Amino acid sequence: MSETEYRRWICDACGFIYDEAEGDPDGGLAPGTRYEDIPDDWQCPLCGLAKSELRLLPDAPAVAAQSKKIVSAKPGNSKCRGGDEYIVIVGAGIAGWAVAEAIRNGDPDTPLLLISACEGISYPKPALSTALAHGDCR
Repeated sequence: MSETEYRRWICDACGFIYDEAEGDPDGGLAPGTRYEDIPDDWQCPLCGLAKSELRLLPDAPAVAAQSKKIVSAKPGNSKCRGGDEYIVIVGAGIAGWAVAEAIRNGDPDTPLLLISACEGISYPKPALSTALAHGDCR
């Protein structure tokens, strides 16, 4: 791993992502702190889960790797705007990906259009109430 390749780790209990590039300044971890260098007594800042319980977050969504037809549309790309031939799913949370996976399992050929304001990574997002309680609403 090169000096600039930072990894991300996820807390499956609440969805918090520890990004090595960003660290956890509020928890005493400077930006650039590698997961291996985090003290063993560090805990998830949202739910208190132990460091050892976090798992490495893959770069690509697991469902996307299984799908046969993936269309990526950047803003301004006129090739993918939905339509009668697409099944449009709004939201890339657990529910959005579960719908996409269920449709794909039953029909591997119909193109799906997943619309998301985030990266579209499939993981449990933290509950808004938990984030609000901890004052972490970015």
